[in-house]
Amino acid sequence: MITLPLIAIVTLLGYFFNKQIRKNSTIIYILIAVISIIATFFRKVPVFTPFYKSFLGLAIFYVVMMIGVLDKKKALYKKLFSIRAELSIIGFIVLTPHAIFYIVDKFIYSGTYELIGLLTYIIFIPLFITSFKKVRAKFRFYNWKKIQNFAYIAYLLLFVHLIISASLKINLVLYIVLFVPYIIYKPIHYFKDESAFYKKVKENYKLKEK
Repeated sequence: MITLPLIAIVTLLGYFFNKQIRKNSTIIYILIAVISIIATFFRKVPVFTPFYKSFLGLAIFYVVMMIGVLDKKKALYKKLFSIRAELSIIGFIVLTPHAIFYIVDKFIYSGTYELIGLLTYIIFIPLFITSFKKVRAKFRFYNWKKIQNFAYIAYLLLFVHLIISASLKINLVLYIVLFVPYIIYKPIHYFKDESAFYKKVKENYKLKEK
């Protein structure tokens, strides 16, 4: 249940400190990376549990995911959307100790691993790389968006991974409550609020290609 308060904390930090996060993003990336490296080697220390158990990574990516269905006219959307790329980068860094733990400890030492979780992490890699502004600048928006759309596959696989890996019934219920409404509503939101915009983007891309 630690996931819920972490989601609330990430949301509040993003809402009230979005400008500071955007301005100091590089420093934050380095700091989070250092903490994640320490968490990888000292995962038995209780304070690092949210890292290697992926509770914090899940909370961050959940907020990133939900930004896509928020009302674009509301302040919450505007403030969180302004740092969506930064949150995605931080989320991937924070998630990495969890991935390393399962790849190294489970696969190398015991020969077992959860394939869906591994596949989810692999899909997140190009999304992580193309979230950096300097990398994104090398792409035309349409091509960049095509890469980023793989996030929806990652979210679905993440949900499946969580359901398969849930050791407690309360966690299973929590994941269903968190993800199923999004899975149902996202297509509705797309056709209602986004399809016209992306259709125009696609048309403009094709015109420039001629």
